[in-house]
Formats: sequence, C-alpha cells, structure tokens
Amino acid sequence: MAYTGEKIFMMAMAKMDEVTETGSLNPEDVAEYRAKAPYLLEIWSKRMAKRAGQKKIFEMSCVRKKNLLGDLSHISEIVENNNEEQEYSAKGANCFYIGVDGDCTVSFTENGTPLSGKYVFNDGDETDFTGDINITVPEGTTSFLSLKGILLPQSQDSQITMTVSGQYYFRHINRSLSPYKYPSASKVPDFKAYYKVEMPSDFISRSQIITEYPKWQYQEGNSQIKWEGDNLYTMFSYDGLIRIVYISQPTQITSLEQEIEYPEHVAISAVPYLVKCFARSDMMDELSADAREEFMQMYVDAVTDEPLTPTEIADVFDWGVGD
Repeated sequence: MAYTGEKIFMMAMAKMDEVTETGSLNPEDVAEYRAKAPYLLEIWSKRMAKRAGQKKIFEMSCVRKKNLLGDLSHISEIVENNNEEQEYSAKGANCFYIGVDGDCTVSFTENGTPLSGKYVFNDGDETDFTGDINITVPEGTTSFLSLKGILLPQSQDSQITMTVSGQYYFRHINRSLSPYKYPSASKVPDFKAYYKVEMPSDFISRSQIITEYPKWQYQEGNSQIKWEGDNLYTMFSYDGLIRIVYISQPTQITSLEQEIEYPEHVAISAVPYLVKCFARSDMMDELSADAREEFMQMYVDAVTDEPLTPTEIADVFDWGVGD
C-alpha cells in the first residue's frame, strides 16, 4: 500500500494533537505545518534515498564488437608516431575508433580515393569530413582522447585505409575499423579494453549485479566487469546479459497529494521526522526529542531490514565450437 504525503501529514498531526474528535483538522491551526510539510518530506526523502530507496532493475545485453584490424595488436596497444605515416586497412569498414594524445591527422580512403563520413572528437559536436580529419588536442592533454565516426563507402567490398600522421611526436591507441553501420558518429561504441556503461539518470547506487548466460553455470566475481566509483566498465570481449539491481533517486516531493516512493515500513518513518521538525519549531522539546529517537530507530530498521550487498554473480557464455 502506497502512502501519500497527505496521509503521512495526517498521522504527524495526530501526534501533534491537532486532530479533532471528528478526525478532522482545523485549517487555520495547521496552515503553517501544511505549508512546510512538502519541503520537509523532500528533505526526508533525499536522506532516506541512498540506503532505503526504491529498487529498480537496469538490464543490458553485451556483445563483443568485431574489429576488422584484430584485437591483440590494437586494443590497449600504444603506438608512437614521430612525423610519419602509419596505415591500417580492412575491407568492409563502416565506422572507426582511435585514441590520440597529440595534434595529428587521421585520413580515410576507399580504394585509394578520399572517403567521406562524420566524426566526433573528445565527445564534441558531430562534424562532416572528406579524406582528412585534422585534430588539435586541448592544451595540457595528458591522456588519450577519443576520435570516432561513421564512414560512407561506395561499396562494402572496398578496401578502407586509415592513415595516422602528424608533424610532431604523439601516440595513439585502440585503433579500430568495424563493419557496423550507425546513424551518427556519437553512436559508435568505444573500442577500449574496458568501456563505460551509462547508468540510468536516476541511479544512486548498486545493490546487486547479476551476469547470466544460457549454459547453467556461474562463478563468484567476474574480471570482465569492474566498478569504479559509481561507474560500470565492461571488457570489450564480454558477451552476455548484465542485470543491475540499483537504488533509484526518488521523484521530488512538491505536494502532499504525491505518493511516497518508498515501501510502507520506510515511508512511515516520515511521520516522526515531521513531528520532530514541527515540535522543535514550536519549542516542544520533549516531543521533539521523543520523535527524533523514534525516527532514528525507524531509520536503522529501514536500512538494515534488507542489506545492500554488492554481490556479483557471474556465469560466462560458452560459445563452444561444435555444440
């Protein structure tokens, strides 16, 4: 059963001894309480969210992307360039990715003829190009910045060549020519050893991670999935389904008509929280202290009834040849 802000408010008013014998409220007597209640409930909600908020499920399917250049000599392999031209070719490429740490030119040809496409550098704006992409890295660059885009070849049988060059020394990494077609350059995935998975906009923290596969086997932990802070990184070669149970950010409370997005045993803790705040404002010290103690006990109960255990259960896809 979902509680509304109004129901929480009525229970708080009962504790404040503002409910009449008929079960109603005198509007004038509770006007200030009613005006403050949505703001106080919002403070309570944000306080409770990380440890006792609503759980949701985020699910994504991971598939190993094909790199026509091969993986072993290009993913995470750093190549130095000292005023030279370095060529990488493959047939049937429709998109590309490369990381660079210095000013350079990345050129594309189709059977020796300049090739057109669209690119995004360092998560910037999508830009059209034909043949050459001239890159100037921001001053103070100390790491590799992404350059990725889509290619528009005349034929899928064409030989596509990516040429990396520069006037001065720089390095590049994670080179890829791939057959996949995407509607825009920003849709091209990062060809890195571990790529970042974007969490839902209402994500606060993870509760559980499950990686599942169709072969009835699993293992504790999974080196192909890593957490860094609140960010999930997945290994480029990982195939499978990731399902994350996470704590969600509740909707902002602006009205007592709203439903409280918490389980009943958590939502009820908003009653002593309101009473604590109202009684303190009215200098009713004993009632405020009692309500604070009651709220703190409810808070402890709410966050310990179901511990948030970041258990990782993994079960790896077996694409065995001959099955």
